[in-house]
Amino acid sequence: MLCIALAGLRPLIDDEEVIASKVSRDYNLELEANPHSILSVYGGKVTTYRVLAEDVLSKLKEGVAGYGSGVD
Repeated sequence: MLCIALAGLRPLIDDEEVIASKVSRDYNLELEANPHSILSVYGGKVTTYRVLAEDVLSKLKEGVAGYGSGVD
């Protein structure tokens, strides 16, 4: 079963930058597998959604048992 939750806010990663416009717009993927697999995406930009999607699939493929078997 795949559950998806979306929100209208895009949290940025705290890189301790004082000037808001200088804060990194990069993203971070965090996979928790205990007791259920949850992949959280922090940060990112709308314009990087394709690369982000590829990274998400790669992260799931390596971290979730049985995910992606027979799919490339």
